[in-house]
Amino acid sequence: MSEQSILLFDSSLEKVSSTRFLLQLANYRVAVVRSGEEAFNWLVSRANSSSQASLLVINDHSQSLSLLDLLPQLKQQGVAVPMLSVLRDEIRFSGEDAEFVLCRPENLLGQVRALTT
Repeated sequence: MSEQSILLFDSSLEKVSSTRFLLQLANYRVAVVRSGEEAFNWLVSRANSSSQASLLVINDHSQSLSLLDLLPQLKQQGVAVPMLSVLRDEIRFSGEDAEFVLCRPENLLGQVRALTT
């Protein structure tokens, strides 16, 4: 299995380091973005390329609304990527073009594997 790419949305240096380390241990390539606009630009610039993200992990909810506001624009650009949001409770949403999962931190790797295989 080839190494898959994860886009991690987080502005906390402490959380991003531990989350990135956990994902890298599980053999994922991890790119980090710190704003909704940066995530949007990263996803659009790599759409339909070999470096596109298999999954967007949202680990920062203080800024996640800025990213969620950009989702309609991502769809207009033809970018559909599953999203995993790390929260206390677990909820799953399925849309026409993408899947959105809210998961607890202890379930992160299991959900990442489920969404990238």
